[in-house]
Parts: sequence; C-alpha cells; structure tokens
Amino acid sequence: MIHTTFVRKPACLEDVVKETQRLHALFGPGSDPAYIAAERHLTRREWVDFTTHFLDDQDWIQDFSAQNHPPIGNACPCIRVTADGSPIALLIDPQGSGYARYVALDNPA
Repeated sequence: MIHTTFVRKPACLEDVVKETQRLHALFGPGSDPAYIAAERHLTRREWVDFTTHFLDDQDWIQDFSAQNHPPIGNACPCIRVTADGSPIALLIDPQGSGYARYVALDNPA
C-alpha cells in the first residue's frame, strides 16, 4: 500500500505539483492510501499531451475504470503512469471516470 496526496480534478501537471506542495505544507505528506492496480507507460509526446490535459477522457483510463478494481482495505486502486524521459511518475485514481479525476505524484520530493 502507498500513502500519497491526491489532487482532485487538476487541469495539468503544474496544478498537481503546486497543490501537492500546498497540501504537504498544511497537512504533511501522504495521507491518501492507494495501491497500484495497473501501469501505463507513455511516449514523450503522449506524456506532454496527457499532463497538459488531465480532464480529457483517455481510452486507457476508461478501460481501467471498466475493470472495477476493488479497494483493498481503505486503499483505492490506481494506475501508475510513467513516460520516456520523465523523472517522475504519476498515480491516477479515476474513480470510475474516463479522465484523471485524482492525480498524485509518485514519491514527490
């Protein structure tokens, strides 16, 4: 199980970074339990498109949502997203949606 900080309905990666920093300053890091139920690796181009438009539906997120991964204890299922050339990874909890409804930085500094 992972403990992270999810940001609700961010528009882009910059929103996630800023809101994560704000929430960590207020409440400390890692209060949301999650587990990695799937992984997705993106090309550099896909990463740029995805991280600048989190609110756009993605087929692969919709496919994940359709699989109805159950929570484990109080941990929500999420997708770990990586990309060519990116030093960070993201955790996505779509909550049944086709877009990145909740986004967290995997191992934020």
